[in-house]
Amino acid sequence: MIDYSPLSVEKAKKYNKAIIGSGRCKVQQRDVPELRFAANRFELATAFGTIYFWQGLERCFVQMAKVLKQGGYFLICNM
Repeated sequence: MIDYSPLSVEKAKKYNKAIIGSGRCKVQQRDVPELRFAANRFELATAFGTIYFWQGLERCFVQMAKVLKQGGYFLICNM
């Protein structure tokens, strides 16, 4: 899980402590344009109520497309 908000990251780490400890989950504080993942890495990326805060939306979408595998999905859920 990646979130821009330090508070959200802190809460996510507490909530997911067990699966983080088992190595099944990582929680990081980052901004979308600063993602440090290899190209074609993920099959799915989600954004729940966050794109309102993304700076340079077009640049962010380019970054998301880069990290998704061909045929991957990017789900945006606005509340």
